[in-house]
Amino acid sequence: MCISTSKQPPATLNAVLLRIRQYALDRAIPMSQLAAEAGLGVNTLRHINSSHWNPTARTLSRLESLMVGDAND
Repeated sequence: MCISTSKQPPATLNAVLLRIRQYALDRAIPMSQLAAEAGLGVNTLRHINSSHWNPTARTLSRLESLMVGDAND
């Protein structure tokens, strides 16, 4: 017997990064403002559009919280 849950599988890191980059692009605001709204330093987002950007889990969490907050408004 297989028990199914309604939980979606976790997103891949690439999917999360793509969603964050698209959010930043859609907002069309300065990176300094985006960083401030997320409670991050501006240098944290300096390479956001680079394939070499390697954000910490804390950075991703803050950006995703900001995105969720905007979606609920």
